[in-house]
Amino acid sequence: MRTRNTSNSATVTAYNSHRSDAADDFVLSSDESEVEKFEAKYYEVNPVTVGKKGNRGKRGQLKNFQTFPLDIVLEIFSYLEPLDVLRLSRTSRDMRTFLMTRNNTIIWRTARSNVPDFPPLPSDLSEPQYASLAFDSYCRICSHKPCENIIWQCRVRCCNKCFNTAFYSRPDLHSIWNRSYAATFIVFDQIDIPYVPVSPWKGPWGGEDKVYFPPNVRTLRHEYRRVRKNELALEDWVSQRQHRYAELMEHASSSSKWQKSSNDFRAKQLQLIRSQRKTAIYNKLRDLGWGDEIDRQEAVGNTVLSAHRAVRQSKDLTDKVWNRIQPALVKLLEETRRSAAE
Repeated sequence: MRTRNTSNSATVTAYNSHRSDAADDFVLSSDESEVEKFEAKYYEVNPVTVGKKGNRGKRGQLKNFQTFPLDIVLEIFSYLEPLDVLRLSRTSRDMRTFLMTRNNTIIWRTARSNVPDFPPLPSDLSEPQYASLAFDSYCRICSHKPCENIIWQCRVRCCNKCFNTAFYSRPDLHSIWNRSYAATFIVFDQIDIPYVPVSPWKGPWGGEDKVYFPPNVRTLRHEYRRVRKNELALEDWVSQRQHRYAELMEHASSSSKWQKSSNDFRAKQLQLIRSQRKTAIYNKLRDLGWGDEIDRQEAVGNTVLSAHRAVRQSKDLTDKVWNRIQPALVKLLEETRRSAAE
C-alpha cells in the first residue's frame, strides 16, 4: 500500500470547489454541521469559464430580460442547448438566479431535447450538474481545457494528468476519513461502488486493478453511518443502493456510447469544414493566377500549401479572413515557385 501525501487531499479540494448546484444525493460528509459547509463549497459554479476582464463583450445586454413576458423568454431559450444555458447562467447573478430556480427547469429539459440522442437526466444529478458534466470542457480537478475524458460512472471529468492523484485504490481509501482499515471497508462488503478498471502495476496503485473516486466513496460512507445501527434501515438502504448502482452503470454505458457517437460526428463535421475551406482558398488562388503552381505542387506531392495553418483550420472562410491571409499564401507560392525554378 502506497503512502499518500497532502497533494491528494488538495486535488479533492480542487474538485469540490468546481461543482455546480446542490443535490442531496451528493452529501459527502460524516458530520451534519460539515454537510452544509461542504454543500456550499462543493456545488459552487465553476469560476474558470468566466472571461478575463476587458474580454467579456458588451455588458448590460441582458439586464432587462426579466421584464420580458415569460412566454417570450421561454421561446428564446427553447432554441438553446445545455452548454448555452450553462454559459448564460454564468453571465450575471440575476441570470443565474433565474435559470437555477426549480420553476424554470423546463428551460434545461428543452435544451437537453435539442441534443440528438442525448441520454435522459439520471436520478442522481440535477439539470445543471448533468449539463456541466456532459458539455463543460474543463478538468474538474485542475480546470485544464480541453478535457474530453468523462468518467461517467463516477460523474467526473478528469484529465489524464490528474487521474493518478485524483483516484485512489481500495487500500488507500481508508485515509480519506481517518478511520481504521477494517471499518473503512465495511461499506464495500454491503454494496457495489463505482470504479475505474486499470492495468495492474501500470500506475501508482500498488498492483490494484480498480480505482475509486474519493467523493463517491465518502458519499456512501456518510449514508452508511446514518443507517448502520438500524438493521431494517440498513437492509433497505443496501437494496436501494444496489438498485441505484444498476441504474448508474446503465446510464454510464449509454452516455459513453452517446459521447463516442457525438465525437465521431463532430470530427466528421470539422473534417468537412477543413475540406471546404481548402477548396475555397484554392479557388481564390486560382482566380489570382496561381492554378499552375497549385497543380504542380499537388503533382509532386508538395504539401507546403495544404499544410499551412491558414489553410487547414476548421473554420469557414469569410471575405475578411481571406483578405487577411491572402498576402501570406501568395508569398508562400512565390517562394515555392522560385525554389522549384532553382
